[in-house]
Amino acid sequence: MNHQKVYENIVQKAKSENRQKGEGTYYEKHHILPRCLGGDNKMDNLVLLTAKEHFICHKLLTKLYPKERGINLALFAMVNFQNNSRVNHIKYTARDYAYSKELHNSIPVSEETRKKLSNTYKPISKENRLKGWETRRENNYEAWNKGKTNIYSKETIEKIRIARLGTAHKELSKEKIRKSMKGKHAGENNPMAGKSLMDVWTEKYGKKEAIERYNNWKQSISKARKKKK
Repeated sequence: MNHQKVYENIVQKAKSENRQKGEGTYYEKHHILPRCLGGDNKMDNLVLLTAKEHFICHKLLTKLYPKERGINLALFAMVNFQNNSRVNHIKYTARDYAYSKELHNSIPVSEETRKKLSNTYKPISKENRLKGWETRRENNYEAWNKGKTNIYSKETIEKIRIARLGTAHKELSKEKIRKSMKGKHAGENNPMAGKSLMDVWTEKYGKKEAIERYNNWKQSISKARKKKK
């Protein structure tokens, strides 16, 4: 089999159909020249393939570049780490799994790579986690203020962060509400000024219904008090 020819035919067929995502058919983006071989993310290096075509192309690439680590890892990841979208569009055979495993196991791993992997999956201490949070906060500060004329100082951002953590934020909000509402409903501005609940209900529902509502309200309060005891 001419693997290169088959690969090119699949790509050319997909390109000639001018495919678009969201038109009822499930497609996946594929790099015609893989990134591990110098390919980029430009439109002329991308093509939309069906899940089956995508798998076949990656399998063909492993035949064309059998010693290329990135190519072999791509096929292994595709077969063994499917996302939810792919599961509904392609089912792999036992032969596919076996082939991807053989490729993965045949890839030599250097001592340097082993150390990197070991450090990557090493449990993170609480101290290092806190350092990570501080670094992210610093990066977020720089990104937030990039290109802005009115820039918050780091001290101000820290005060806002602390204020939003819990009771400090609540007390601050309560105080602001108290100040903003002060005098708004005092005296003549208060629609309830000089009126009892019975007066309001009488105006709204009439005397008979107001008395009935008032008695029901008193009964509910009495029951609630008994339950507390």
